Amino acid sequence: MKIKFYQKSSRISDFLKFPNLINYMEWHEEHKNDDMFKEVEINDYIKFVGEITEKLEPYKKEIESYYAGTFIESYSFISLSTKKDEILFYENEEHFLDFLCTLDEKEINERIVLSLLKEYEETDLDEERNLTRMQEICREKESILDYIKSLSLDPSIKWSLYLATSDPVKHMKGYVELMRLLYPIFSEVYEAYESEIRAYGELLERTIVEKGSDGIKELTYNILNKDVVDTDEICIIVSLVLSYSLLLNVLKDRSIVTWGLRMGDAFKQMKEVSEDKLNKRVQIFKNLGDRTRYEVLKYIAAGETSTKLIAEALGVSSATVSYHISNFLTSRVIKVDRSKQKYGYIVDYDLIEQTIKEFRDDLKFPEDR
Repeated sequence: MKIKFYQKSSRISDFLKFPNLINYMEWHEEHKNDDMFKEVEINDYIKFVGEITEKLEPYKKEIESYYAGTFIESYSFISLSTKKDEILFYENEEHFLDFLCTLDEKEINERIVLSLLKEYEETDLDEERNLTRMQEICREKESILDYIKSLSLDPSIKWSLYLATSDPVKHMKGYVELMRLLYPIFSEVYEAYESEIRAYGELLERTIVEKGSDGIKELTYNILNKDVVDTDEICIIVSLVLSYSLLLNVLKDRSIVTWGLRMGDAFKQMKEVSEDKLNKRVQIFKNLGDRTRYEVLKYIAAGETSTKLIAEALGVSSATVSYHISNFLTSRVIKVDRSKQKYGYIVDYDLIEQTIKEFRDDLKFPEDR
Protein backbone atom coordinates (compact mmCIF):
# COMPACT_ATOMS: atom_id res chain seq x y z
CA MET A 1 0.00 0.00 0.00
CA LYS A 2 1.36 3.42 -0.98
CA ILE A 3 0.88 6.21 1.55
CA LYS A 4 1.68 9.81 0.60
CA PHE A 5 0.99 13.27 1.96
CA TYR A 6 0.33 15.72 -0.89
CA GLN A 7 1.46 19.13 0.31
CA LYS A 8 0.92 21.04 -2.96
CA SER A 9 -2.45 19.37 -3.51
CA SER A 10 -3.47 20.28 0.05
CA ARG A 11 -2.94 23.94 -0.82
CA ILE A 12 -4.90 23.64 -4.09
CA SER A 13 -7.72 21.85 -2.29
CA ASP A 14 -7.97 24.56 0.35
CA PHE A 15 -7.86 27.28 -2.31
CA LEU A 16 -10.93 25.78 -3.99
CA LYS A 17 -12.77 25.49 -0.64
CA PHE A 18 -11.64 28.87 0.71
CA PRO A 19 -14.43 31.09 -0.77
CA ASN A 20 -17.11 28.89 0.78
CA LEU A 21 -16.06 29.97 4.29
CA ILE A 22 -18.27 32.99 3.70
CA ASN A 23 -21.26 30.64 4.20
CA TYR A 24 -19.89 28.95 7.32
CA MET A 25 -21.03 31.38 10.03
CA GLU A 26 -24.69 31.18 9.01
CA TRP A 27 -24.49 27.38 8.85
CA HIS A 28 -22.77 27.19 12.25
CA GLU A 29 -25.37 29.48 13.85
CA GLU A 30 -28.08 27.02 12.80
CA HIS A 31 -26.20 24.02 14.22
CA LYS A 32 -24.21 25.41 17.14
CA ASN A 33 -26.39 23.69 19.77
CA ASP A 34 -26.09 20.28 18.21
CA ASP A 35 -24.29 17.51 20.05
CA MET A 36 -21.35 17.30 17.65
CA PHE A 37 -20.40 20.93 18.35
CA LYS A 38 -20.81 20.57 22.10
CA GLU A 39 -18.22 17.80 22.14
CA VAL A 40 -15.46 19.78 20.41
CA GLU A 41 -14.19 23.24 21.33
CA ILE A 42 -13.87 25.22 18.09
CA ASN A 43 -13.83 28.85 19.27
CA ASP A 44 -10.43 29.50 17.66
CA TYR A 45 -11.78 28.23 14.36
CA ILE A 46 -14.89 30.41 14.65
CA LYS A 47 -12.65 33.45 15.15
CA PHE A 48 -10.49 32.38 12.21
CA VAL A 49 -13.52 32.04 9.91
CA GLY A 50 -14.94 35.36 11.11
CA GLU A 51 -11.76 37.20 10.10
CA ILE A 52 -11.80 35.57 6.67
CA THR A 53 -15.49 36.32 6.18
CA GLU A 54 -14.77 40.04 6.59
CA LYS A 55 -12.15 39.83 3.86
CA LEU A 56 -14.48 37.93 1.53
CA GLU A 57 -17.54 40.11 2.15
CA PRO A 58 -16.99 42.37 -0.92
CA TYR A 59 -17.22 39.25 -3.10
CA LYS A 60 -20.15 37.62 -1.31
CA LYS A 61 -22.65 37.81 -4.17
CA GLU A 62 -20.21 36.37 -6.71
CA ILE A 63 -19.09 33.62 -4.34
CA GLU A 64 -22.63 32.49 -3.61
CA SER A 65 -23.35 32.11 -7.34
CA TYR A 66 -20.65 29.43 -7.52
CA TYR A 67 -21.00 27.90 -4.07
CA ALA A 68 -24.82 27.71 -4.04
CA GLY A 69 -25.11 29.90 -0.93
CA THR A 70 -24.58 26.93 1.37
CA PHE A 71 -21.62 25.59 3.33
CA ILE A 72 -22.29 22.02 2.17
CA GLU A 73 -19.32 21.56 -0.15
CA SER A 74 -20.77 18.93 -2.46
CA TYR A 75 -23.21 21.50 -3.91
CA SER A 76 -20.47 23.84 -5.14
CA PHE A 77 -19.82 24.31 -8.85
CA ILE A 78 -16.14 23.41 -8.52
CA SER A 79 -16.86 20.22 -6.59
CA LEU A 80 -19.34 19.04 -9.21
CA SER A 81 -17.23 19.96 -12.23
CA THR A 82 -13.91 18.41 -11.15
CA LYS A 83 -12.81 14.86 -10.45
CA LYS A 84 -11.87 14.03 -6.87
CA ASP A 85 -8.23 13.23 -7.62
CA GLU A 86 -7.43 15.91 -10.22
CA ILE A 87 -5.76 18.21 -7.70
CA LEU A 88 -3.06 15.55 -7.21
CA PHE A 89 -1.58 16.23 -10.64
CA TYR A 90 -0.99 19.99 -10.58
CA GLU A 91 1.90 22.00 -9.18
CA ASN A 92 -0.01 25.02 -7.93
CA GLU A 93 -3.28 26.92 -7.96
CA GLU A 94 -2.52 28.86 -11.14
CA HIS A 95 -1.83 25.69 -13.12
CA PHE A 96 -5.09 24.20 -11.90
CA LEU A 97 -7.05 27.30 -12.90
CA ASP A 98 -5.41 27.16 -16.33
CA PHE A 99 -6.58 23.55 -16.63
CA LEU A 100 -10.17 24.51 -15.75
CA CYS A 101 -10.15 26.97 -18.65
CA THR A 102 -9.43 24.13 -21.11
CA LEU A 103 -12.71 22.33 -20.35
CA ASP A 104 -15.39 22.72 -23.01
CA GLU A 105 -19.17 22.78 -22.63
CA LYS A 106 -19.60 19.06 -23.17
CA GLU A 107 -16.89 18.13 -20.65
CA ILE A 108 -18.19 20.45 -17.93
CA ASN A 109 -21.80 19.32 -18.22
CA GLU A 110 -20.81 15.65 -18.31
CA ARG A 111 -18.69 16.11 -15.20
CA ILE A 112 -21.54 17.84 -13.35
CA VAL A 113 -24.11 15.18 -14.27
CA LEU A 114 -21.74 12.32 -13.43
CA SER A 115 -21.01 13.92 -10.05
CA LEU A 116 -24.73 14.24 -9.39
CA LEU A 117 -25.28 10.60 -10.29
CA LYS A 118 -22.55 9.47 -7.92
CA GLU A 119 -23.26 11.83 -5.05
CA TYR A 120 -27.04 12.15 -4.99
CA GLU A 121 -28.34 9.10 -6.80
CA GLU A 122 -25.98 6.88 -4.78
CA THR A 123 -26.50 4.18 -7.37
CA ASP A 124 -24.97 0.74 -7.12
CA LEU A 125 -24.28 0.87 -10.85
CA ASP A 126 -20.77 0.14 -12.01
CA GLU A 127 -18.66 2.86 -13.59
CA GLU A 128 -19.55 1.83 -17.13
CA ARG A 129 -23.30 1.99 -16.47
CA ASN A 130 -22.88 5.33 -14.70
CA LEU A 131 -21.15 6.68 -17.79
CA THR A 132 -23.92 5.33 -20.02
CA ARG A 133 -26.58 6.98 -17.87
CA MET A 134 -24.63 10.25 -17.88
CA GLN A 135 -24.36 10.20 -21.68
CA GLU A 136 -28.11 9.67 -21.99
CA ILE A 137 -28.82 12.65 -19.77
CA CYS A 138 -26.29 14.88 -21.53
CA ARG A 139 -27.54 14.10 -25.03
CA GLU A 140 -29.61 17.29 -24.99
CA LYS A 141 -29.49 20.36 -22.78
CA GLU A 142 -33.20 20.02 -22.03
CA SER A 143 -32.67 16.54 -20.61
CA ILE A 144 -29.97 17.90 -18.29
CA LEU A 145 -32.41 20.50 -16.96
CA ASP A 146 -35.10 17.83 -16.57
CA TYR A 147 -32.69 15.67 -14.60
CA ILE A 148 -31.74 18.54 -12.28
CA LYS A 149 -35.43 19.30 -11.79
CA SER A 150 -36.02 15.71 -10.66
CA LEU A 151 -33.46 15.86 -7.86
CA SER A 152 -34.48 16.31 -4.22
CA LEU A 153 -32.57 19.55 -3.72
CA ASP A 154 -33.44 22.99 -2.43
CA PRO A 155 -34.69 25.38 -5.15
CA SER A 156 -31.69 27.70 -4.66
CA ILE A 157 -29.29 24.84 -5.32
CA LYS A 158 -31.24 23.74 -8.39
CA TRP A 159 -31.08 27.29 -9.69
CA SER A 160 -27.30 27.29 -9.30
CA LEU A 161 -27.16 24.04 -11.26
CA TYR A 162 -29.37 25.50 -13.99
CA LEU A 163 -27.02 28.45 -14.35
CA ALA A 164 -23.94 26.25 -14.43
CA THR A 165 -25.25 23.85 -17.09
CA SER A 166 -26.97 26.44 -19.29
CA ASP A 167 -23.67 28.10 -20.28
CA PRO A 168 -20.94 26.06 -18.59
CA VAL A 169 -17.93 27.61 -20.36
CA LYS A 170 -19.03 31.14 -19.45
CA HIS A 171 -19.76 29.97 -15.91
CA MET A 172 -16.33 28.39 -15.60
CA LYS A 173 -14.63 31.50 -16.98
CA GLY A 174 -16.43 33.62 -14.39
CA TYR A 175 -15.41 31.22 -11.65
CA VAL A 176 -11.74 31.29 -12.65
CA GLU A 177 -11.77 35.11 -12.79
CA LEU A 178 -13.25 35.24 -9.29
CA MET A 179 -10.67 32.79 -7.93
CA ARG A 180 -7.82 34.86 -9.35
CA LEU A 181 -9.23 37.90 -7.59
CA LEU A 182 -9.42 35.98 -4.31
CA TYR A 183 -5.98 34.42 -4.58
CA PRO A 184 -4.04 37.20 -2.77
CA ILE A 185 -6.43 36.94 0.20
CA PHE A 186 -6.10 33.17 0.31
CA SER A 187 -2.31 33.22 -0.05
CA GLU A 188 -1.84 35.68 2.81
CA VAL A 189 -3.98 33.54 5.13
CA TYR A 190 -2.62 30.17 4.08
CA GLU A 191 1.09 30.98 4.24
CA ALA A 192 0.84 31.72 7.96
CA TYR A 193 -0.09 28.05 8.55
CA GLU A 194 1.89 26.35 5.78
CA SER A 195 4.69 24.97 7.93
CA GLU A 196 2.18 23.62 10.48
CA ILE A 197 0.18 21.96 7.70
CA ARG A 198 3.32 20.34 6.33
CA ALA A 199 4.36 19.03 9.76
CA TYR A 200 0.91 17.56 10.45
CA GLY A 201 0.73 15.94 7.03
CA GLU A 202 4.12 14.33 7.52
CA LEU A 203 2.98 13.05 10.94
CA LEU A 204 -0.13 11.46 9.43
CA GLU A 205 1.89 9.88 6.64
CA ARG A 206 4.49 8.51 9.06
CA THR A 207 1.84 7.07 11.41
CA ILE A 208 -0.03 5.26 8.64
CA VAL A 209 3.18 4.00 7.03
CA GLU A 210 4.36 2.56 10.35
CA LYS A 211 1.02 1.08 11.47
CA GLY A 212 -0.77 0.47 8.19
CA SER A 213 -4.57 0.59 8.16
CA ASP A 214 -4.51 0.25 11.96
CA GLY A 215 -3.01 3.73 11.97
CA ILE A 216 -6.18 5.14 10.41
CA LYS A 217 -8.32 3.40 13.01
CA GLU A 218 -6.14 4.80 15.78
CA LEU A 219 -6.00 8.33 14.37
CA THR A 220 -9.79 8.51 13.87
CA TYR A 221 -10.64 6.99 17.24
CA ASN A 222 -12.37 4.01 15.60
CA ILE A 223 -14.82 6.11 13.56
CA LEU A 224 -13.32 4.48 10.47
CA ASN A 225 -12.73 0.75 10.60
CA LYS A 226 -9.24 -0.31 9.60
CA ASP A 227 -10.53 -2.31 6.60
CA VAL A 228 -12.50 0.59 5.09
CA VAL A 229 -9.48 2.07 3.33
CA ASP A 230 -7.79 -0.84 1.59
CA THR A 231 -7.00 0.65 -1.82
CA ASP A 232 -3.54 0.43 -3.34
CA GLU A 233 -2.84 4.06 -2.52
CA ILE A 234 -3.87 6.45 0.25
CA CYS A 235 -3.47 10.13 -0.60
CA ILE A 236 -3.43 12.45 2.41
CA ILE A 237 -4.69 16.02 2.08
CA VAL A 238 -4.45 18.31 5.11
CA SER A 239 -7.04 21.09 5.24
CA LEU A 240 -6.81 24.42 7.01
CA VAL A 241 -10.13 25.60 5.59
CA LEU A 242 -11.98 22.53 6.91
CA SER A 243 -9.96 22.29 10.11
CA TYR A 244 -12.57 20.19 11.92
CA SER A 245 -13.50 17.75 9.17
CA LEU A 246 -12.51 14.28 8.02
CA LEU A 247 -13.53 13.43 4.46
CA LEU A 248 -12.97 10.15 2.65
CA ASN A 249 -13.21 9.68 -1.12
CA VAL A 250 -12.69 6.08 -2.23
CA LEU A 251 -11.86 5.84 -5.92
CA LYS A 252 -11.06 2.81 -8.06
CA ASP A 253 -7.39 2.44 -7.13
CA ARG A 254 -6.81 5.13 -4.52
CA SER A 255 -8.41 6.74 -1.49
CA ILE A 256 -8.17 10.45 -0.80
CA VAL A 257 -8.36 11.32 2.90
CA THR A 258 -8.88 15.02 3.62
CA TRP A 259 -7.77 15.55 7.20
CA GLY A 260 -8.62 18.75 9.04
CA LEU A 261 -5.62 20.48 10.58
CA ARG A 262 -7.29 20.47 14.02
CA MET A 263 -8.71 16.96 13.90
CA GLY A 264 -5.96 15.71 16.19
CA ASP A 265 -7.26 18.05 18.89
CA ALA A 266 -10.84 17.17 18.01
CA PHE A 267 -10.31 13.42 18.33
CA LYS A 268 -8.52 13.95 21.62
CA GLN A 269 -11.49 15.90 22.96
CA MET A 270 -13.89 13.28 21.64
CA LYS A 271 -11.89 10.56 23.37
CA GLU A 272 -12.00 12.40 26.67
CA VAL A 273 -15.75 12.80 26.33
CA SER A 274 -16.30 9.17 25.40
CA GLU A 275 -14.28 8.02 28.40
CA ASP A 276 -16.99 9.48 30.55
CA LYS A 277 -19.47 6.65 30.10
CA LEU A 278 -22.39 8.51 31.59
CA ASN A 279 -21.88 11.43 29.22
CA LYS A 280 -21.58 9.04 26.30
CA ARG A 281 -24.91 7.44 27.13
CA VAL A 282 -26.52 10.85 27.43
CA GLN A 283 -25.19 11.80 23.99
CA ILE A 284 -26.58 8.60 22.47
CA PHE A 285 -30.02 9.15 23.98
CA LYS A 286 -29.96 12.77 22.79
CA ASN A 287 -29.30 11.56 19.27
CA LEU A 288 -32.23 9.16 19.53
CA GLY A 289 -34.48 11.87 20.94
CA ASP A 290 -35.18 13.52 17.58
CA ARG A 291 -38.00 11.76 15.71
CA THR A 292 -36.64 12.31 12.21
CA ARG A 293 -33.17 11.23 13.28
CA TYR A 294 -34.66 8.12 14.88
CA GLU A 295 -36.49 7.30 11.65
CA VAL A 296 -33.21 7.69 9.73
CA LEU A 297 -31.61 5.17 12.09
CA LYS A 298 -34.44 2.69 11.49
CA TYR A 299 -33.82 2.85 7.74
CA ILE A 300 -30.10 2.28 8.26
CA ALA A 301 -30.85 -0.68 10.52
CA ALA A 302 -33.07 -2.09 7.76
CA GLY A 303 -30.13 -1.92 5.37
CA GLU A 304 -31.01 1.27 3.49
CA THR A 305 -28.05 3.69 3.30
CA SER A 306 -29.04 5.85 0.33
CA THR A 307 -29.60 9.37 1.68
CA LYS A 308 -31.74 10.17 -1.34
CA LEU A 309 -34.14 7.26 -0.77
CA ILE A 310 -34.32 7.89 2.98
CA ALA A 311 -34.96 11.59 2.34
CA GLU A 312 -37.79 10.81 -0.08
CA ALA A 313 -39.36 8.32 2.33
CA LEU A 314 -39.28 10.81 5.21
CA GLY A 315 -40.18 13.88 3.15
CA VAL A 316 -37.03 15.80 4.03
CA SER A 317 -33.98 16.96 2.07
CA SER A 318 -30.93 14.81 1.41
CA ALA A 319 -28.86 17.39 3.30
CA THR A 320 -31.03 16.86 6.39
CA VAL A 321 -30.50 13.10 6.24
CA SER A 322 -26.74 13.58 5.76
CA TYR A 323 -26.68 15.87 8.77
CA HIS A 324 -28.43 13.29 10.99
CA ILE A 325 -26.04 10.59 9.76
CA SER A 326 -23.12 12.85 10.70
CA ASN A 327 -24.49 13.13 14.24
CA PHE A 328 -24.84 9.36 14.49
CA LEU A 329 -21.25 8.93 13.32
CA THR A 330 -20.02 11.45 15.87
CA SER A 331 -21.79 9.65 18.72
CA ARG A 332 -20.73 6.27 17.23
CA VAL A 333 -24.31 4.95 17.06
CA ILE A 334 -23.43 3.98 13.47
CA LYS A 335 -20.13 3.36 11.75
CA VAL A 336 -18.78 3.21 8.22
CA ASP A 337 -18.85 -0.27 6.72
CA ARG A 338 -17.51 -1.87 3.58
CA SER A 339 -19.34 -4.85 2.12
CA LYS A 340 -19.06 -6.32 -1.39
CA GLN A 341 -17.21 -3.27 -2.75
CA LYS A 342 -19.94 -0.97 -1.44
CA TYR A 343 -19.45 1.61 1.30
CA GLY A 344 -22.30 2.44 3.63
CA TYR A 345 -23.36 2.64 7.27
CA ILE A 346 -24.32 0.03 9.84
CA VAL A 347 -25.71 0.33 13.34
CA ASP A 348 -23.15 -0.39 16.05
CA TYR A 349 -25.27 -2.98 17.82
CA ASP A 350 -22.56 -3.77 20.35
CA LEU A 351 -22.51 -0.15 21.46
CA ILE A 352 -26.31 0.06 21.65
CA GLU A 353 -26.49 -3.20 23.60
CA GLN A 354 -23.83 -2.03 26.05
CA THR A 355 -25.60 1.31 26.45
CA ILE A 356 -28.89 -0.42 27.28
CA LYS A 357 -27.11 -2.65 29.81
CA GLU A 358 -25.48 0.38 31.49
CA PHE A 359 -28.82 2.20 31.41
CA ARG A 360 -30.42 -0.70 33.28
CA ASP A 361 -27.58 -0.59 35.81
CA ASP A 362 -28.01 3.17 36.27
CA LEU A 363 -31.71 2.75 37.06
CA LYS A 364 -31.10 -0.39 39.17
CA PHE A 365 -33.43 -2.64 37.20
CA PRO A 366 -34.44 -5.70 39.26
CA GLU A 367 -32.51 -8.82 38.24
CA ASP A 368 -35.73 -10.74 37.50
CA ARG A 369 -37.02 -8.25 34.94
